[in-house]
Amino acid sequence: MNSSRRTFERRFKDATNNTVTEYLQRVRIEAAKTFFEAARKNVTEIIYEVGYTDMRAFRNTFKNYRT
Repeated sequence: MNSSRRTFERRFKDATNNTVTEYLQRVRIEAAKTFFEAARKNVTEIIYEVGYTDMRAFRNTFKNYRT
């Protein structure tokens, strides 16, 4: 069964309590935390590996999801 993007996003939010964008950001930030703890790579390499290309955007997102 196909559904519209809007329906998918609404159902996704109902199921996860996050928008698709919020969920992706959380997954990327958690992956970055794991890399920071375990990898011997520099910050720029890790940021690119988790899907960010803008250092400022990553930094702002990381600050928002600090736990």
